[in-house]
Amino acid sequence: MPQAEQMQWIESTTLNRSPQRVLESDSICKLIGHPFSPMPPQDKPLVFLSWSGPRARHAAEALADQLKDILGVRTFFSPRRESIEVGADWHNEIHEAARECAAGIVIITPENQEAPWLLYEAGAVRTAQPEPSRTKALFLGMEKVQYTGILSNFQGVAYEQGDQGKNEILKLVESVNLACKSPASDADLARRFNRQWDEIHEAFEVALSLQHEAPPPERSIEDMTKELLELVRTIRRDQLED
Repeated sequence: MPQAEQMQWIESTTLNRSPQRVLESDSICKLIGHPFSPMPPQDKPLVFLSWSGPRARHAAEALADQLKDILGVRTFFSPRRESIEVGADWHNEIHEAARECAAGIVIITPENQEAPWLLYEAGAVRTAQPEPSRTKALFLGMEKVQYTGILSNFQGVAYEQGDQGKNEILKLVESVNLACKSPASDADLARRFNRQWDEIHEAFEVALSLQHEAPPPERSIEDMTKELLELVRTIRRDQLED
C-alpha cells in the first residue's frame, strides 16, 4: 500500500472513537514501521462548548461530534454524561475544563444572549485562557451586528444558509485548529471539513427549526455591567480558593 494511502487509512481509523479501532491503527503503524502512534485521549486538546436553550444545545452537541471527527479533539459539553461524572462537583469541573481547554466556543442565539448560565461559562473560559482570542462566539439565528450584549468583544462567526455560512463555520474550525499544539495542515483540515459539512449543515438547520422562547426584554447597560462584574468577581474568588 502506498505511504499516502497508508496515512489516509491511519488517519480515518484513529479519528474513529472506537477503542478497538484505535488499537488496530496502532498495530498497523507498528506493522508498516511508521513512527505515528495514536495520541491517548487525555493528551488530545480540549474544546469547551457553551450553550443555553434548545437550539444552542442541539448545535453544540452536533458541533462537539464533528470537531472530534475533523480535528480529533476532546470536547467539554456539560449536559453530556462523559463531560461531568455523576456525583462530581460541577462547579469545579467547569473551571477545570476552562483552565485546560485549548479553545472555547460560545453559541449565542436571539433567545439566550443574556442567559446567566451562558454568561457564567463564557466568563469562566475567557478569564482562564492565556489568550482571550481563543474563545469564539458562534451566532445562530442572528447576525453578529445584532448582538450588543456583554460578550460583544468576543471574535465570532455567524451561521447562515449557503456558501457564506459554510465559509464562516470553516473559519471557526480553523481557529480551533490553530489553538491546538499540533494543528492539522490546511489541506487536511479542508478535506476533513468538506467531508463532514453536510452533517454539520443538517444539524444546524434542525437547530434553527426548533421552537424557542421569546427573547427576554432588553436590559440596561448598567444592569448588564453589574452582572458582568459580579461574574468576574466570582471567577476570581474561585481561582484564589483553588
